[in-house]
Amino acid sequence: MPQSPAPSPEVDPGELTVARAVARRAGKTVFGVVADAGDASSRGGRALAFDPPDDGARLAYAVSRGGEVRWGPAGRPRPPAPGAALVRHEDDIPDAEAHAARDYALLSGRTVFVCAVADAHDVPEAPGRALRFAPPDDGSLCFAARPDGTLLVSEDARSERAGRVADPGHSARIGTALRQLRRLRDRAEELDGLPVVTHADWSRVERLVPEPERRSLRGARLIGQRGSTVASLVAAAVEREIDRLRASVGRIVTE
Repeated sequence: MPQSPAPSPEVDPGELTVARAVARRAGKTVFGVVADAGDASSRGGRALAFDPPDDGARLAYAVSRGGEVRWGPAGRPRPPAPGAALVRHEDDIPDAEAHAARDYALLSGRTVFVCAVADAHDVPEAPGRALRFAPPDDGSLCFAARPDGTLLVSEDARSERAGRVADPGHSARIGTALRQLRRLRDRAEELDGLPVVTHADWSRVERLVPEPERRSLRGARLIGQRGSTVASLVAAAVEREIDRLRASVGRIVTE
């Protein structure tokens, strides 16, 4: 049976269970409608009906006979109050969420605004988060990330304007570099489980090492070491190169 999480905390899961049972037994779609005042049969201020309401604004949800839920205007979450979702301190941002926003901003060459959205799936590492290129006009803004890696929280995020890197070739250049670093990181993970790194093992990694890191990742120093040790050194080199890419971001213009 499809499971559609309610986008509004006002709709209790138990209410959806009842609606699904009614729709299944009736063999047709059931509508959750904001009830008239004094309707004793309503659940949570809503009543179940087999016909949609004349006033579409009163529709909270519709449940098909197969159990799928579609949300109407009265079942969608109210916009949060201004500033309600703002992250107040950079340390409060989960690492995975910060990495996703900074990487997306670097690759796109655009300022990224991370917003709280009940049904968003834009950020796999952070359910309920969406990435936008423009600041939201409601209270859903959590924090912002610039292409150079700067994270903006609290009032700094709220006052941030949409921006982009002036260089039109930025995304192509950065995209090529990041793809190479992604392959390098994957090869490093393959080394991690090896008891000893051989010449053949290192040869598959060496050609992907960016020029600034070739001195620190010389094969003569790494061949013969434990795979986990070499993998850790390569992973650190990847992060340093990403920092260099962020530092190379040119002029950012506001939109």
